[in-house]
Amino acid sequence: MFFSPLTYLLLWVLFSLVFLIFTFLTLSALGRQTRFKLRLSITIVSFVLGIICFFGIFSNNSIEKEWSGMTKSKPSFSIPNPLKKIFGEHKTDDNKQEKNTTDNNEKTTTSTHSKSSDNHSPKSTDDYEARYRMLPKDFDPKADKGEATTKNTGKYKVGKDIKPGHYTITQRSHDMGTFEQDNQYDNYIFSNALSGDSKYIASKISTYLVDGQTVVIKGMKNVKFKPESTHPRTDLNTGVWIVGADVEPGNYTVRSASVYAANFIVKSPDKNEKIKINEVIGKDDEDAKKSLDVNLKKGDIILVQGSGTVKLKK
Repeated sequence: MFFSPLTYLLLWVLFSLVFLIFTFLTLSALGRQTRFKLRLSITIVSFVLGIICFFGIFSNNSIEKEWSGMTKSKPSFSIPNPLKKIFGEHKTDDNKQEKNTTDNNEKTTTSTHSKSSDNHSPKSTDDYEARYRMLPKDFDPKADKGEATTKNTGKYKVGKDIKPGHYTITQRSHDMGTFEQDNQYDNYIFSNALSGDSKYIASKISTYLVDGQTVVIKGMKNVKFKPESTHPRTDLNTGVWIVGADVEPGNYTVRSASVYAANFIVKSPDKNEKIKINEVIGKDDEDAKKSLDVNLKKGDIILVQGSGTVKLKK
C-alpha cells in the first residue's frame, strides 16, 4: 500500500469531483473534436483513479483511527465521525488496548474501593465492635507505666508522641481547653473540659492511654501528663477507671464528692462494652441523683465526666 487509507479517501473525493466536472464539460464539448477528446480522456482517467482510490480506502481499518486523531487535535469544536457508519464497530488493536486500559482502571478502582470498604467494614462482628471499644480486649491496666511529658495544643499519637500508660493530666494556665481521646481506629471514646484555674471546670483528668490511640489537646498550653499509679481507691476524679485495678469489685453507694455534679457511667468489659449505668450524681442539680447504689464487677470501665468528683462507699 502506497498511501494511508485517509489519503486514499481524500484522493477519491478529489478524483470524483474532477470526474463530475469533466463529465459535464465533455458533454458540453460535443461537436468540437479536439476539446471533446481531451476532456473525455481526463474524465476516464479521473474515473479510473477514483476507483483505485476507493478500494485503497478499505485496505485496512486504520482510517477510523486516523480520522479520530484529526478530530481530537481540534478541541475548540466537535466533528462527528461519519466513518463509523461505513466501517461499523471494527475493533482495532488500539481500541482493544484502550478497552483493556479502561477495564484495568475499573478493576483497580473496584479493588481500591473494596480495600477501602474492608477498612471501614470489618471482616467479623468482633472486628466491628473492636473499632468502637474504649480499651482493647484483654487490656492489662498494669502493663504500661507511662512517662511524664508536657504537650501543647495539638494531636498526638500514643506510642510515638506519648508513652502508653495510666496518666493524670493537668494544666496550670487560666485558659479552659478540651482534652479528647480517640481509640486505635480514630473513633471518639472520651473527652472533657480542663482548666487550671476554675472551680466550674475539672482541674485534672485521669485516663489510660493505649498504644495506637490519639490524644487531641485543644486551646491549652503546657498540659502535663503525669504517670498515675494503679491501686484501689474510693475517690474518683474526672477520667477513666477500671474495676479490679483502680476500684475493688463489689457493691457501692456512689455520692458526689464535690459541689458540682458529675456524669457517672459504667461499661461492661464484654465485646460491645454495654453501658450498665449512666447517671448524673451531684448536689447542685435538681435532676441529679444524690446517691446511687451500684454493683461493680471486675473489668468494668468507669467514666466520670463533667466538673465534679465522686466517692464510692461500701
